[in-house]
Amino acid sequence: MKKVFAILIIGAIFVPLNAQRKVGFAGAKFLSIPVNVRGAGLSEAYTALFGEPSCVFWNPAGLAEITSPRSLGFSYTHYIAENYLGSLSYVQDYMGYGKVGIFAGYLYSPNFEEAYVDEINGPYLTGNKVNYTAFQAGLTYSQKFTKLFSFGINIKGIYEDYADVTSCYSFAIDAGTLFWTGWRSLRVAMSLQNLGPNLKPSGKFMKYTMRGDIEKEYVDYPLPIIFRIGIAGEIIETEFLKWTFSFEGKHPNDNVETFSFGTEISYMNMLFLRGGYTINKDEGGLAFGFGLSLAKRTNLDYSFSDFGALPDIHRVGLSFNF
Repeated sequence: MKKVFAILIIGAIFVPLNAQRKVGFAGAKFLSIPVNVRGAGLSEAYTALFGEPSCVFWNPAGLAEITSPRSLGFSYTHYIAENYLGSLSYVQDYMGYGKVGIFAGYLYSPNFEEAYVDEINGPYLTGNKVNYTAFQAGLTYSQKFTKLFSFGINIKGIYEDYADVTSCYSFAIDAGTLFWTGWRSLRVAMSLQNLGPNLKPSGKFMKYTMRGDIEKEYVDYPLPIIFRIGIAGEIIETEFLKWTFSFEGKHPNDNVETFSFGTEISYMNMLFLRGGYTINKDEGGLAFGFGLSLAKRTNLDYSFSDFGALPDIHRVGLSFNF
């Protein structure tokens, strides 16, 4: 466990220092878009929470806290500029040795107008329509080592396709921890996402200049590494009512830190009302959502995220426990 904490602490130090040198230079940005509907409804104050299989996309340590033998989850998001995101996650007990599972997520951006840029004519549109597709898929393992400490890890493949012109693939690791402090229900969690080698598009392209055409290779780019730390606990917890608060600090390697506050009220573990706000964000920051638990086996979730001058984001999710 000491080694696990050391890795995350080193990551927490490395990522902020690295961000000062690479602001705005990370690619595969679909990995930074939340697909967990409950977390989005809390304005991303979710790292220290758990309960649904889609927490694998946030902090895999939370999977160890799922009490059902098997859980299956789906989510769908209609994102900005006609981008579409979806996810699937499945987790089950493995003979008492922890939770194992699989997960996958995609982003599909259709009907972008093709454009070219050269030194002679400058930028111009061709009139052709092109698509961008991105995909991630992997395996996850999570274990509750003691009553107070859980650890989880993802190993995943990443793929991007640029309009059938070029494509690239790589792999990455996510790791997370969840620690119960022992004081009431207060817990602290950390996660480090998308730690892996750079992506480099395959093949070559022609660069047109006044001195002739030059064949060049595509430049590689880093993954969007994200370090998160979260705190959560229950203010009220009775047989009928539970009121949870949560906080999260997030530092990506290509942008500034953001800080999120969220709250969730649960009535009889059947109706869930959520809300949150993120500060230090360029656009928007307000979010809210709700959840319904049907027969304690099926859960339906919805979230709304305000993006300021940009279109608002709506997400829906469905999960099953069996």
